[in-house]
Amino acid sequence: MKKIGKRLQELRESKGLSQSDLASYLGISQPLLSQIESGNRNLNLSLLDKLCSLYGCSDSYILCKSDEYNSINFSFRSKNAAKQDLNCISSVHKIIMNMRFLNELNDGDSDER
Repeated sequence: MKKIGKRLQELRESKGLSQSDLASYLGISQPLLSQIESGNRNLNLSLLDKLCSLYGCSDSYILCKSDEYNSINFSFRSKNAAKQDLNCISSVHKIIMNMRFLNELNDGDSDER
């Protein structure tokens, strides 16, 4: 759990998000997020799905089963990210991840021809 928590903290910090902003997006308290990042609490599937969408990565990456992460970069002009902003970013990441998946399928089909 500590390794997963550390990875989550690194992801959050790499995107310039505060614990408070991320907790608001996830619909949890900041102390609970702190416990998750310190490895004292587990993630549930709903939180894992939201984190994968926000960061544009696989669940395997967050759960430390893989080190493969093709970051989708975003930036903010303000220090405080509103929940609505993070929801929009999450939606865009879902689209991008689905496009990557479809491209991989298409590439696999052309290899078979």
